[in-house]
Amino acid sequence: MALRYAIAGDLRFISHHDSLRLFARAFARTDLPVSYTQGFNPRPRIRIALPRPVGVASLDERVLVEFVTAVPPEEVRFGLSAQMPVGITILSADDVAAGDRMLPCRASYAVAIHRSTRGEIEPRITAFLSADSREIRRTNHKTQSIKIVDIRPYILSMNVNDNCLNWSQEITMTGTARVSEVLDSLGLSSCDHLHRLRREKVEYRC
Repeated sequence: MALRYAIAGDLRFISHHDSLRLFARAFARTDLPVSYTQGFNPRPRIRIALPRPVGVASLDERVLVEFVTAVPPEEVRFGLSAQMPVGITILSADDVAAGDRMLPCRASYAVAIHRSTRGEIEPRITAFLSADSREIRRTNHKTQSIKIVDIRPYILSMNVNDNCLNWSQEITMTGTARVSEVLDSLGLSSCDHLHRLRREKVEYRC
């Protein structure tokens, strides 16, 4: 089953692993028949479809959960909603086909910018979209290795509307652009703007 939820406030700063633990503990407090893995340390079969960068709020997240027996979606939504902390809202619950991993293919983002910055950002957007490539240096923090990545092919659209930068990006089987890389490429420090960023919508492969 896939549950759609929104996350905002201070909870947007929790990590992907902490988000999984939060849902695991919330399900444990319900009477829902969640399926567990086998072995010495059983874990609930829960997966977040598209890990969210720390600090980013979202209106369109998906958590996938397997049950031992079928449960009506509204019963799941109601039961889990009662266990959620302030900052997470369960929006809907839907049955998904067995084996459907809900692989994301597109995501849209929005970030508020200062009115005084708009005049500087618009020509940068034009230059970014007009370029054939936009290479960045991506660091693997585990190995400290650096590789050159062209993020331009991943960006599908980009504009400024009502002092808000909006963009849509493709997510492929081989990768995508990191939101911090998009911000930095436009001269918007990710350190200053990441916490203002919101994931608006995520689309999935059929």
